[in-house]
Amino acid sequence: MSPDVIEARELTVRAGRKTLLDAVDLAVAGGEIVALFGANGAGKSTLLGALAGDRPPDSGTVRLDGHHVAALTPRA
Repeated sequence: MSPDVIEARELTVRAGRKTLLDAVDLAVAGGEIVALFGANGAGKSTLLGALAGDRPPDSGTVRLDGHHVAALTPRA
């Protein structure tokens, strides 16, 4: 299997006092297909937003091809 292309470690996102994601770990290798499913309000959109860099995490890291997403430009 290819090295991880997307990696999230201890990803936590909050909105005020509410925790939307709590210490999520995720690794997706190149060529791997992943599906997210769950009930409304489970955090699927929040996770995707954090992985894309649209929603900064309160703690934890997101890497894309080994680079911190927060350090990438939108074009990258």
